[in-house]
Amino acid sequence: MLNKNSDINIYKKSHRTTINVDESEFNEYYQSLTTNTNYFKNNIHLFTIAALIGKFIIKERKPIEKQNTYFRYADNASTDEMQILKALAIMEVDDINILIDHDEMFKICEEYARTGIKQLFKWYNDKNIDFNVELLTIINNFYKNDK
Repeated sequence: MLNKNSDINIYKKSHRTTINVDESEFNEYYQSLTTNTNYFKNNIHLFTIAALIGKFIIKERKPIEKQNTYFRYADNASTDEMQILKALAIMEVDDINILIDHDEMFKICEEYARTGIKQLFKWYNDKNIDFNVELLTIINNFYKNDK
């Protein structure tokens, strides 16, 4: 499918070697959640959850101000998480051609992850909620709303 507004593919072919997070959030959020918890099996797992929270719960993107490399694309190209991130980008622009433009595709994911990681970290540090229950409730609510 081409862009709805045109019969011309608006995306340029680009290849990314890395997926980035904002440098100001790397240690406080990403490092803390991967180092101090057992909830996330690796960096792409945490990033994907953060991007999904940004897209479906916060519903807001925020541009990265100063990039910090978080993981390599090539090392994760065939993972389930990468397929989810690609689907998120397609859903955002409603155009499968986004897949040829890694810069734009991952920019979308990075910007959603930026808002999602803050919420995820907030839930993790909120002593009034059970983090496990919160994550399970979110997943359950998505399942119920999808029917």
